[in-house]
Amino acid sequence: MSARLRALPCTSVQGIPFIATRRLMKDSPTLDDVLSESEQLLIVEALGCLKERKEKALRDARTKGAAGGRRFEERDYGLAAIDRLLKKF
Repeated sequence: MSARLRALPCTSVQGIPFIATRRLMKDSPTLDDVLSESEQLLIVEALGCLKERKEKALRDARTKGAAGGRRFEERDYGLAAIDRLLKKF
């Protein structure tokens, strides 16, 4: 880190000075910079298929019942994480 950055008062985010964090975020590539439109569409399609399969597996697991009497939840299958990824596209 340069002396100029060390001299500036700043808070830190996970141990990285806030100023450096802002610079890293500003210079970070976007999905459009990294992936072509067709690649993005393939990822969205794959995530959609994965979500459908996991939803079916969850329905099947709920129908059959869980070992130990515990009810399966969406979080057990990562459905919320898939939704968060889809929102990024």
